[in-house]
Amino acid sequence: MLPQHQPQSVASMMSITSGIATPFTVGGSTQTPSSNASSSSSSSVRKHVEAPEAPRFRSRRVNREEIQQPWLESKHPREKFTWILPLSGLLLGLVFTGLICYIRLSGVPHHSYCPVMAETFTSGTLDPNVWTKEVSLGGYG
Repeated sequence: MLPQHQPQSVASMMSITSGIATPFTVGGSTQTPSSNASSSSSSSVRKHVEAPEAPRFRSRRVNREEIQQPWLESKHPREKFTWILPLSGLLLGLVFTGLICYIRLSGVPHHSYCPVMAETFTSGTLDPNVWTKEVSLGGYG
């Protein structure tokens, strides 16, 4: 147990709680605030007052040996369904999503279009019969 010590002197401290004056210690003698009101100018200086030392904290925690955990001793047979059911639902949802995407994409028509112009750009220059050069001074490129 920790040693308890008493303050030797608490100098000139007025302690008023809820409007009630309480006694305090000055030089080993107990005084009330009214008797100290006419004392020296140090009465207006507040100093630290030590509170009585609280008893040492004692833990109320339960010991590990006293805790009963019967669920750790044996597994419940249906415990595996707690992760199998959500996982199977997720996989089933992914399969249905893929199926819907395939059905929708397979229904898109593939038309044969007639090309209006077929240019391969293999010559390295533009064909002046097809392409024209446009020069502008508007500042956009």
